[in-house]
Amino acid sequence: MKFAFIGGLASILLTETLAVSQPMDGQTWLAQTPIYRSKYYAIQTDLEVEEAKKLAVHMDATFESYMRLFLKLPIRVTRPSTLDLYLFANQRDYLNVLTTRFKNDGTGSWGKCITMGRRISLVGWRGEHTAEEVKPLLQHEGFHQVSSHLFSDTPLWAEEGMAELFERGVMVGGELALGEFSIHDKKRLQELVQRDQVIPFDRFFAIDSEEWSQRVRAADAGGIYLQAWSMVHFFVFADGGKYEKGYLNFLVLLNRGVEWKQAFVTAFGMPDFDAMQAKWQEHIEKTPPSDYRETIRRFEFLAAGVADLQQRDIYPASLDELEQELKKASFTHESNLFGEPRRISALDPAVFEVPYATETADRKFVLDYPRGAPAGPRRGTAPANMLATGLDPQVFAVTWRRQGNDYEPVFLIGSAAQKVLALAKKPTRPDERDAEERPAEKPPQAPELRTWTSANGKYTTLARLKDYRDGVAQLETADGASIPVPYDKLSPVDQRYLDGWTGGTP
Repeated sequence: MKFAFIGGLASILLTETLAVSQPMDGQTWLAQTPIYRSKYYAIQTDLEVEEAKKLAVHMDATFESYMRLFLKLPIRVTRPSTLDLYLFANQRDYLNVLTTRFKNDGTGSWGKCITMGRRISLVGWRGEHTAEEVKPLLQHEGFHQVSSHLFSDTPLWAEEGMAELFERGVMVGGELALGEFSIHDKKRLQELVQRDQVIPFDRFFAIDSEEWSQRVRAADAGGIYLQAWSMVHFFVFADGGKYEKGYLNFLVLLNRGVEWKQAFVTAFGMPDFDAMQAKWQEHIEKTPPSDYRETIRRFEFLAAGVADLQQRDIYPASLDELEQELKKASFTHESNLFGEPRRISALDPAVFEVPYATETADRKFVLDYPRGAPAGPRRGTAPANMLATGLDPQVFAVTWRRQGNDYEPVFLIGSAAQKVLALAKKPTRPDERDAEERPAEKPPQAPELRTWTSANGKYTTLARLKDYRDGVAQLETADGASIPVPYDKLSPVDQRYLDGWTGGTP
């Protein structure tokens, strides 16, 4: 079964086969290794072609995730036409090129963001690591690269904390799901607090690069990066986003060149560091752990199970019915998500629960048939949407997209998933509701005319969305003209509109 993921996945043009190279001196590597372009990056690499393609696609989607955050802000977004990315198959070439090209000592590092004049380069090596293990590194260093073009005078706690936030992001549908609070991070932070190993906030906010480097060299890297990440997590997600507006305003002021201490006072007022630290510790204690990767694996399993049952004309009306049918059939699914092959069985009751969902939430996934679903189960009927809640700050959802005579699942997060949640109702099929209680169904209205903007912002058109499938939006102008437009040719606002498309009114 093919699983589709919505997102602006850019193609990469590879014109020749690349073999994994043997170590060579820096000048030779630079001279002999080809350079090619993805949507946003100029990439020089000696990785195998297919691996290079996948990492380039991942980084294009990661860059768009950076921009989804920053384009919400009234800031000046400037960047070069392409971003430099060097990917090495082995560590020795990485170190040689850092010395030759960048006059930089990379000893002990896995990846870096290096500034030379106006060029800001992202550099990393794979070695024995898998591509999945390399992705978080590139997400981290890639943020530094983009941040260097957007902000000045960013304090280290905010710069490294934001990079760590993106490093922990999980790619879902071409977008990084941010905000995961893993059980490992939670326990480690609790240990730091209990052992009094937390750097007091008044000192941590003012930490400079020299002290940061000293702590990293003293094997304190884990603790200092963890504290920086948790502080940014606190500002962005604590108390239902209570401090998010102030933090985003802080970033806007940095973008405008305001010195960071003045920017912080303007955004938050004169800080009471002791009170802020107490609130941060409270955030650590009360924030439930989450596991986004396992959530998506279980979603994939459930979607595969729903599709399998539908092929046999079995249409569960609730998760309990789905669980019973899949257990009856001893259903299993082979998952290869995140580079970790797993065989998942319906006989494991945990796969029907949202991992680490809060006790106050329904710990199970929710099935919800779309509004206007045809009465009476039959082949060709769209399967039920699925929701996972209790994983603040994210909401995950699965909707379905017609592919020929079948439906394939589409995984959603963020605002697109929130739309599915807002439409959720009691998980029961329309045909099972009492006829006297069921109001007459109204046919879905055609979407209204709206302004659509090209990705480069140069072109606009007034049209309604007639259909969206296979990454192409079918637009219809007021005079009836039809215009097909690929997803990645549209502005981020229009892309988010398409992410919420369910076949009726978005």
